[in-house]
Amino acid sequence: MKIADFFASFKSLWGAAAVAAGAGPLGLWIADLEPPWPSSSGKVAALFCAIAILISFFVGPAGRDAEDSKVSRQKARRRGARIAGIALLVLGALGVGAYLWAYGRFVVQDAIDRGGRVEIIRTVVGTELRPGMGDIGSATSLDLLRDGLYDPERVWTSESVNMVRQLLAASFVLSFVLLTFGAALLAQLEKEPAAPAPKP
Repeated sequence: MKIADFFASFKSLWGAAAVAAGAGPLGLWIADLEPPWPSSSGKVAALFCAIAILISFFVGPAGRDAEDSKVSRQKARRRGARIAGIALLVLGALGVGAYLWAYGRFVVQDAIDRGGRVEIIRTVVGTELRPGMGDIGSATSLDLLRDGLYDPERVWTSESVNMVRQLLAASFVLSFVLLTFGAALLAQLEKEPAAPAPKP
């Protein structure tokens, strides 16, 4: 399959799914569900998704010899690409679910009034409180963050805050890349002609 045919495959259902998965990070950015750290992580993830679409051309069935003389080898190649595409979609979907759970658990949002203007603050909190915090009772992460003047490293250890930031960013990017890659592989199979029947 030529590169022009490869991009033509994106008119298919799976091609549309690949484009939607690649645009997913921008959708979460619009909905304020992207990781607060690093800034513009939604745009970075969308760029990696676009790269995943291009890589799928070279590693998928389109990037290999479409004139394979052995029918059994061509069928095995298509079957392997289909299994890989489905597996990547499942892993990507699980990753998005895990990311959204972690986002709800470790990202704290608050609205503060600064000079008559309401400002929304989103901050990643850590998993381990700093030594000497004492008994926090039933205080929530938001209460602790307010007490720490919205600086999470005054409340949680720097190591735990940085670990959660990196895990959130990595799961966000990787999940959408896997979804995009899997859908792009399946889009190629949908467009690629089936293996010819063996001659009698």
